[in-house]
Amino acid sequence: MGAVDLLDRLLGAGLTVTARGENMVISPWSGLPTEMLADLRTHKPALLALLAGAKSRPPATTTKSSSASTCTDCLHRLVRGTCGEPVAAGLLTAEEGFGIVWPPAGHARACPSYTDKAPSKARDRPYRLTQADADTCHAGGWDDAEISRFQARTVALRRRGIADHDADDLAERLTLHDRQQDDRSLCLECSHYRPGRCGNHRRAGMSAPDVGRDLAAMLQCCPGFTSMESHE
Repeated sequence: MGAVDLLDRLLGAGLTVTARGENMVISPWSGLPTEMLADLRTHKPALLALLAGAKSRPPATTTKSSSASTCTDCLHRLVRGTCGEPVAAGLLTAEEGFGIVWPPAGHARACPSYTDKAPSKARDRPYRLTQADADTCHAGGWDDAEISRFQARTVALRRRGIADHDADDLAERLTLHDRQQDDRSLCLECSHYRPGRCGNHRRAGMSAPDVGRDLAAMLQCCPGFTSMESHE
């Protein structure tokens, strides 16, 4: 086990790891599994180096937080939900140095280190058609049947928890595939689908009923598919 793996296990156990000079503070100590003590002694220098490396990063330019801000929207939020600038954010003192800490709920609204993430079009609109596909989709205009089906699809997708702009983008993508006579479908269109689960997974050839959002929004040929429209 390396230092990175060990740090992952510590964080996974819900522990806070703080570097103080040549010492490492783990809180709560009572929550530390005894079988990890030997690994801690072995990898202590490497763990301290990891924490020191994070502490030595130059501070980022900050922007003023707003009442609508959350830590999820902050540039300093790390993959596991911890804060990458805990001292600047007021979560730790300068004497405590860098530590692995999770900000409390609502902290971003008054955080002095809050910084908006740069927007990502690919991330914000993952289902949006390319310009070329959009031109093909709208070539010649839509007839009344296509407009009605587009509207019905957006309503159905929103009922299944899909955000407004994603529902519009998916419905537009499906209109294009109708025109291309593509026989693939989305799990989101299936009467057996419930958010996160497939009620017909064995017929669909799946070993388990779990269906992630990415899979549910992927066009595919499924032997267990039954259109929601046939049940309306």
